[in-house]
Amino acid sequence: MKLPKVDNILVRYLSPDQEQKLLDHLPEKFQPVVRFAVHTGCRQGELLRLEWADFNQDLGVLTVRETKAGGYTAGAFEFRISRHSG
Repeated sequence: MKLPKVDNILVRYLSPDQEQKLLDHLPEKFQPVVRFAVHTGCRQGELLRLEWADFNQDLGVLTVRETKAGGYTAGAFEFRISRHSG
């Protein structure tokens, strides 16, 4: 008899207090990207591969290509795009 496969995926979230403590310990210039990562669940490599074309502000959708699972995912998020230079 074959046993069913167990889903061993562990999903972890920061509490609002934990998130604020993390942000409080970061230089201000890093806070937006860390906040983005916390709220989207993007990994470092996924963040680094993002391009402006991945953000559809009209639909409120972010497409993450080349995920750890080998595919892509799209998610609806509320976000404001601001292109800062420097």
